[in-house]
Amino acid sequence: MNTNAKMPTRDVTGGLETTSRAVLAADEARLIEAMNALRWERHGWLGRLVRAEQTERLANRGSRHENLLAA
Repeated sequence: MNTNAKMPTRDVTGGLETTSRAVLAADEARLIEAMNALRWERHGWLGRLVRAEQTERLANRGSRHENLLAA
């Protein structure tokens, strides 16, 4: 094997650019998929965004406290 063999700079640069674009596209796709998997709701006077799952948990916690007070 010849260790002195040189690759043309353009081939290396082009390969790096192609790889960078592919990695960036995969990362963006994963991020978009994760964001679409979440459901958001407006909550409170200021309309702050909270995950729908968190809202359901808060509602369940409130009803549990109400049941304890009624007992």
